[in-house]
Amino acid sequence: MEACSHPERKRHAQLRHQPRATPLWVGDPDDWALVRQRPRPPLVCPEPGCNVELISYENLHNQYNPRIFKFKHDGTSCNHWIPDSHGGGGPPSPEHVWMQLYLTRIVTSLWYTATPEHPPTRADVFVHECSYCLEVQLRPTQFRKRTAQREARGARVCWFIREGLDTEKARQALFGLPAVRFRVVDERDRPLAPWKEPDNQNLTDSARLQLFGTIAYLERARTGELSFKTRTMDGTSFLAEILSGRRRWYRPMMLGRKMGLWALRGDVSVYFAHRRRG
Repeated sequence: MEACSHPERKRHAQLRHQPRATPLWVGDPDDWALVRQRPRPPLVCPEPGCNVELISYENLHNQYNPRIFKFKHDGTSCNHWIPDSHGGGGPPSPEHVWMQLYLTRIVTSLWYTATPEHPPTRADVFVHECSYCLEVQLRPTQFRKRTAQREARGARVCWFIREGLDTEKARQALFGLPAVRFRVVDERDRPLAPWKEPDNQNLTDSARLQLFGTIAYLERARTGELSFKTRTMDGTSFLAEILSGRRRWYRPMMLGRKMGLWALRGDVSVYFAHRRRG
């Protein structure tokens, strides 16, 4: 990413006179409108205790980083909150940024605190109260290595792997790591791509996140046997359940399937009680 080769550029800032809260992010249109109003509000580095001054800067001719925060004074800088290189894959695409913002807004609607592009953990979206890294993946990456890095910091991880990313590594990650497939659809389950029309708010308002592949529900067969079957699920409901701990990730073979599954803890208790009764 261009921002990484120029450390004077940041993608987060903090209002100087605002109590420390979620940092402002260049990918959020509401945040950007706030920092670009006149008179320009005073901004500082988002790192607690750092009061290095920043200014907002916009260059619409830069297709990769049109919006950034720069140091206000020459010779005054810090190395806090340097943007991530997204696994070495270059700058984030419009789809990736849209998904980060969408996940952030779902999380905050559930009354959690979320920071997109969280430099301390390198998470696409970091949920503070439960130390959860939500990772959007549109192309192949080092899933296991990046999962281990976040878990080493004490964070849990959930990968959101785009429908159609069907490489061997992506399939291994989907079924072996805490992961789920996603697609963006409208109210009739038709595919949507709102990131292609960023000024069309109606398109974003009608978008829904649909998840599938590893979301399991307990079902009883006619014989009375219990087993887990996978279904689709709304993104908001899924996030509400995993962030609260009601639904968790179970590794392959733990629930009688070769693949890992996201299952409700209550369903898992019923399943194992049923097996013990034999």
